[in-house]
Amino acid sequence: MTTLIVNNRAIDSDELVDIIINSNGIYKSTLIKLLQCNRISLEARLKTLTRNKIISKGKVNKPFYYVSSYDLKHMKDLDLQSMVVQYLVSIGLYTNKIQVIDSLDKNKQLYISVYASGKFNYKNVETIKNLQITGSINFLLKKIESILVNLSSTN
Repeated sequence: MTTLIVNNRAIDSDELVDIIINSNGIYKSTLIKLLQCNRISLEARLKTLTRNKIISKGKVNKPFYYVSSYDLKHMKDLDLQSMVVQYLVSIGLYTNKIQVIDSLDKNKQLYISVYASGKFNYKNVETIKNLQITGSINFLLKKIESILVNLSSTN
């Protein structure tokens, strides 16, 4: 089991509900990876939304949340895509806004707005410098491509 890198970002209720609505079902573990928030705070917010009947909770092999319907294929795809967010945080890029959108082929995709922190962290600064020198865009695209290959092989 890999340790998640957490930014401990505050949970935005609008963003949370928007992600659940647009995803047609999403695992709780995927929400934790995407939102980079405290698990206990997220569980409390999800419990409140469930109690107020804004969202519903289901469980196949792990808990998931949905509004009106759910699709297990999309939940698995989003879970794999959430690893990109973890990678971005590991190199010092943090998420500002996360959205789930429909692609042209009716699959779910993540739209992520990122920023670099102003904190001085030697490891992250050196990693970012190395990425810039060696072609960070190509490196990141190859990383994303490998995740997408994993996505397509699971279909």
